[in-house]
Amino acid sequence: MTFEQKVQLDSLLILTLSRREFAFRQYQAGVLDESTWKHEAEIIALLLGTKRTRSWWNTLGRNSFDEDFANVVDSMIHGRKYHPYWNNLLNWKSQNDDD
Repeated sequence: MTFEQKVQLDSLLILTLSRREFAFRQYQAGVLDESTWKHEAEIIALLLGTKRTRSWWNTLGRNSFDEDFANVVDSMIHGRKYHPYWNNLLNWKSQNDDD
């Protein structure tokens, strides 16, 4: 990856995970129900569902968030296989791909 691509990825992950951290705080406070929080948690697993994004999380990203949220994220991804979405995206063909 180029430096610019790394900056873009870093910015995207911080932005999207910050939103999930806010949702986590709302869930802790009882503002969000468990079903909504589980949906947000699945997005975390999706975002950190590749070798590259997990490496980012473990070396840079984790330190950008409060420890309690980081620990929750760690428990979500520890020992979990990479998210199948990314392999599906890699192999996806649109109807226009055959043209």
